[in-house]
Amino acid sequence: MVILMSEETTNQPTAHWVDVASLDALKKGSLTGIAKNDIQLLLIRQDDGTCSAVENKCPHEGYPLSGGDLKGDKLTCCWHNWKFHVRDGSCILGGEGVRSFPTRTVANRLEVDISDPAPETLYPTLLTSFEEGLFKHENGRAARDGIRLLELGFPPAELLAKIAHYDALHAEYGSTHALPVSADCLRWLPNLQGAKAMFAIVCAIDMCGEANRRMPPRCRPAPKPHGTLTTIRALAESEEAAEAEALLLGAFDAGVERKEIERWLRVIISDHFTGFGHPLIYLLKAEELLDEVDESWARDIYGSLLYRYILATREDTLPYMTHYREHMDAFEPQLQTFFDRQDEKVPFDGEAFVEVILYEQPNTACLALRNALQLGVCVEKISMALATAGATRMLRFDPQVEKNPELAENWVWVTHRLTQACAVHQMVKKHPSSDSLRFLLHGVAFTNSGKKMDIDVESRHPIQTVPGTADDLLTAILAQDPDRAQGIASYLMENRERFVEFKNLLHALCLQDHFTRPIVVAHVIKTTAAAIEMYEEFEGHFGQCVGLLAVVRFLALGIQERSVRDMVGTSIAWVVDGKIPKKLTQ
Repeated sequence: MVILMSEETTNQPTAHWVDVASLDALKKGSLTGIAKNDIQLLLIRQDDGTCSAVENKCPHEGYPLSGGDLKGDKLTCCWHNWKFHVRDGSCILGGEGVRSFPTRTVANRLEVDISDPAPETLYPTLLTSFEEGLFKHENGRAARDGIRLLELGFPPAELLAKIAHYDALHAEYGSTHALPVSADCLRWLPNLQGAKAMFAIVCAIDMCGEANRRMPPRCRPAPKPHGTLTTIRALAESEEAAEAEALLLGAFDAGVERKEIERWLRVIISDHFTGFGHPLIYLLKAEELLDEVDESWARDIYGSLLYRYILATREDTLPYMTHYREHMDAFEPQLQTFFDRQDEKVPFDGEAFVEVILYEQPNTACLALRNALQLGVCVEKISMALATAGATRMLRFDPQVEKNPELAENWVWVTHRLTQACAVHQMVKKHPSSDSLRFLLHGVAFTNSGKKMDIDVESRHPIQTVPGTADDLLTAILAQDPDRAQGIASYLMENRERFVEFKNLLHALCLQDHFTRPIVVAHVIKTTAAAIEMYEEFEGHFGQCVGLLAVVRFLALGIQERSVRDMVGTSIAWVVDGKIPKKLTQ
């Protein structure tokens, strides 16, 4: 922690000067450790007679700096060779700086001001150091600086927004998984007070650091005026990412309200199904995060999110989506009619709809959606069934697909079926409009196209409820016993009290390094969050428990986090033999 404060600026009412030593007792070139008012001080007298004081604890791991080495105005910690300027405590080599205290000489005695500065005066330096930790992917440094900020009263939600904002500014192709992880971690903060909030925040730190390690800020366009939904949407369609972002930034600068720009983005993102549904998921997570923090973060985050959407793969233009795309084009003129036709009284067989989406051919699946909309079925009922279908797809994932190096598909491909379908439900629920119906079509196409990742019918076993506790569930997950884990999970979801125990276990698993690679942790977090959201919102619905059963099975399957060897094999097959990985779902 670095406190830049000269003697001239410390003569204030809150100063607390204490006598620490006679100048004669401090030899030139000496380091003297003392304790004053429970503060460990290191008194430093340089060869030229200048005196200074810093905290006698290295900010790295707390070892005493009094055992270090002084050369000129540089102090070295002997434990890990971190080096500091003695005048202000700034770090020359290592990580964050050490706290520095103002000093003065009175009647040949050295006095030190041990008062605590106003917290807000420390924020800028700590935030700069925190960002450097993100830049270097030094999780320890970022966590320590983050904890210092939390201890000073810096809002944890703002720290998560800071991470998402840093990611927005640095990510080469626009916002990464650091954005949704930041939003999902926000949900845990009520149960993690003070410094303990870092247990959640560090997940976002790790994801952001890995995604943007030593990446300079992305070269962003200068804001341009006259941005509207129409002009930005046209640029997005023609893939002019920089021009579109420039207009969006200009719209923010011109005073267009955040909620209106979010509406623009919802419409623009609905035009194409891109990148496994990431843009939709990210937009919803950004809204959730920004609703809890200062709106000033929104400008850069949304500019980066738009940039990412435009650069993403347009899945709906690929051959495997030809049949779905035809239906998407046919739906377009009828969107407003379908939206206006909704009637709560119209019956809907959601379970039959799910079976069609999961197992019928593309045309049949799309027609099932069309028929429901034409009849006037409430859109939210359809989206709940769609979310159930996405969760069922994940629940029935064949782990042999994951283990086959000749296949392109893996666990990521199936988790997105759940999270994308759940995001579609959240979109039509929170922002009902005719434009949101496009997301229903995207969800049907994405969920239906994943059927070849399912385990075969003969290998499916009905879930048998098994009485047990959350500890029993944890044991089953760690033992990679998915059948028992699902049975206990089913039991825990039978009443509210047991569900709370279950939910707390899932939160703990997300934070306890059961998975280690940041990208895996990110998917575990967002899939778990979506499944919990399903359970809590779908009370009484036939799909209420499906998402959480899918997550528990996923956690207990023991997925492979690293695939370096398989990557080499795949690369040899492509480069040497000209063979590309087989795709089941594309």
